[in-house]
Amino acid sequence: MPTEPETTEHAGSGGLHERSRAQAAKRRVEALTAKSKDLADRATVLRDQLEADRRLSLGFNVYRRMQEVETKALALRVSMGMFIAVLPIMILVFAAMSRLGSFPDDAGQAVVNYFGLTGAAASAFESLFEGTSQGVLAAGILVVGGLLASGFDIALALQTTYARAWRVPRLRGWHAYWRGALWMAGCLVLLVSQELLMAVTYRFGPWAYVPVVLLEVALTFGFWLVTPRLLLDKDLGGWRGLVPTAVMGTVTSLCLRVASWFVLPSWANYYATPFGAIGAVLALLFWIMIVAYAWVMIAIVGAVWWERHFPADEVIELALDT
Repeated sequence: MPTEPETTEHAGSGGLHERSRAQAAKRRVEALTAKSKDLADRATVLRDQLEADRRLSLGFNVYRRMQEVETKALALRVSMGMFIAVLPIMILVFAAMSRLGSFPDDAGQAVVNYFGLTGAAASAFESLFEGTSQGVLAAGILVVGGLLASGFDIALALQTTYARAWRVPRLRGWHAYWRGALWMAGCLVLLVSQELLMAVTYRFGPWAYVPVVLLEVALTFGFWLVTPRLLLDKDLGGWRGLVPTAVMGTVTSLCLRVASWFVLPSWANYYATPFGAIGAVLALLFWIMIVAYAWVMIAIVGAVWWERHFPADEVIELALDT
């Protein structure tokens, strides 16, 4: 049986422990209260900002968001990565299709016929693609090297673009890389599928255009539908929140694709006349820069449109969910 001093000492120790737990609980409550107050203050500021933005025109909001995103710098970063990755892919696709008989000509002549090139541009692209029909393996090595060198950088640059456009933190760590790799794989599948579908029309004639166009629209829409979800990892109000960006991405992509059949040959002929094959590559680079800029603008316009048309509480919840 403990003596009286031992009992008193034990009771004192227990009381000290209880006071320590009470103080720790009090500090946690105060921290939660402060955090709640901070969130409430941030929500108030965001609501006031959102209401002010909605009173302005869509165009003015897009212009301001372009300044926040640093559109030119990110578009340039994306375009450089696309150039390093896309040119080898283009070589591989045309070489493979020529080898498999999808085109009746070799790869260089297939490119010339596909884009309707003439004169110096035709000669430049024929020399650029010379021998690739027999060198599919070498072209494949170029594709792998290009993707490893720039593929992840394209995805990470677009992750930054979407995060700034939607005003949320960018993905970090391994989430950024595996989601970026998944997005890049989808982009590669879409690019190759589009060219293979065009090869179908080249081989089977005009009757194949309708199903090919419908399938290409569906593939492009699906790609842009999942792009914000992959690059942001945020709930944007379900799939209905992604549809506007998907529609804009699909329309823009298809318009650029059709425009490339007219603009790219003209530019290639213009630059190839004084500069030869290097001029043809420069024409391709300039076109890729336009495509990259359009991709960045799709993210910006989609984010601004979403903020203007979705309930304010959903927009604020996304901004606070960090």
